[in-house]
Amino acid sequence: MRFGDRIPFFLPQSLPSIRSQSTSRRVKALMNSFLSLNFPTSGDSNSGVYALSGVNTPSCYVGSSTNLLRREKEQFSALEHDRHYNRNLQEAFAELGREGMRFVLLESVARPEELAAKEQEWIYRMGEKGSLYNLYLVVPKKRPGGHKLSRETRLRQSRAKRGARHPGFGKRVPVEKTRARRYRFQAPDGTIVETLGLRALAEKHGLNVSHLSKVSRGKLREHRGFKRAGHANIRRTSLSKIAHAENGA
Repeated sequence: MRFGDRIPFFLPQSLPSIRSQSTSRRVKALMNSFLSLNFPTSGDSNSGVYALSGVNTPSCYVGSSTNLLRREKEQFSALEHDRHYNRNLQEAFAELGREGMRFVLLESVARPEELAAKEQEWIYRMGEKGSLYNLYLVVPKKRPGGHKLSRETRLRQSRAKRGARHPGFGKRVPVEKTRARRYRFQAPDGTIVETLGLRALAEKHGLNVSHLSKVSRGKLREHRGFKRAGHANIRRTSLSKIAHAENGA
């Protein structure tokens, strides 16, 4: 399907008809229709179906939540830190930026058990696979909710797993088995240090993990001589090689 052939969206009757307009006008009218919908606020129902849409693009991501305010923060936080599970949406965010994306409330749903059906209905409305960022177009009917434990039960379970009774007491999970990110920094001597996670590098050189994270995201220029790696002609090394060389010396 070419972009100008047809916008595969099925709009609710309350939105203006855009079928007879040109391609550019259809896209603009569609985005104006999106922005004319209500954003979730603390005074509205906090459960419903939402869309993450680009301001000037016809594609969008459809989802649902019982806490829309929290979901909006979670979605943009994951996108801004390049950790969103949906790579289609992550790539769109990298191209459009924070100002180019909108979190739009499509429909408030008072009963949480109706969320899955309403989300599926909006996925059908918002078009075919080529116009959605969603990885899956079929919404599971049964959402992982489970039985809600009482406060007394949760406290009893917590006390039963404290201290030496915890299965992981005294054990340190190897960083290779965690979901730690790989980072590259330019050391004060000009070499490139590659590390898995920030804690090992911070402990070895007496650095602050939070400041290293800000350096890696470009929010700090440097931290005690360590800069964000960005020059391809600098000699590369690794943290393990540096440690081996220092121990040998």
